[in-house]
Amino acid sequence: MKKVKVMIAAGVLAAYSTASYAEQGAGYLIAQVLLADYDVSENEMRSILDDGSLSSFAYDNEGEGFAFGLGYRFSNNFAVEGGYIDLGEVSGDGNSDGTVFYAPGKVESSIETDGIFAGFLFSQALSPGFSLTARLGFLSWDSEFSISDSVDGGSGNDDGRDVYFGFGAAFNASSAFQITATFDRYQLDDVDVDVIGLGAKMYFQ
Repeated sequence: MKKVKVMIAAGVLAAYSTASYAEQGAGYLIAQVLLADYDVSENEMRSILDDGSLSSFAYDNEGEGFAFGLGYRFSNNFAVEGGYIDLGEVSGDGNSDGTVFYAPGKVESSIETDGIFAGFLFSQALSPGFSLTARLGFLSWDSEFSISDSVDGGSGNDDGRDVYFGFGAAFNASSAFQITATFDRYQLDDVDVDVIGLGAKMYFQ
């Protein structure tokens, strides 16, 4: 009898879980705030920027960004997603004695990256309203970099198309609103960017 009750309870739980997803619409909006960590060390950045005259150097390899977009769910497990992502800004600065290329004084540099992403989302419900997710797709990105000393400055850009992948969790606050937490890795040529995201999805009813 106990086994029967357990089986009935499991069936009700599974049915409730399926129903909670079935109540959601197929299309949804995506919004996230992000913390991006660029896999470039302080020594690597200094070696790029230092002309031999920098007496000090400070580097911040974390940037704050955001993402928004659209998704479409083909089933309880599979969806496609696409949108815009801003991976924030990383910066480095130092002081030059003016003996080589830079003018005497402060030297500042920054790199900003954004792009358009598109890919697949896999979801697996573990309990009513809670699921684990995995993502795989492509990012078409553009990086803008600038450097300036006390007299002059310059800028440039680089771009490319590379893979991103990651995993996360989602909690259904209601049939139309879902809270998400994600960890993704974006590959920008030979630089990896690890991104922690906290966001929400709003389903069309």
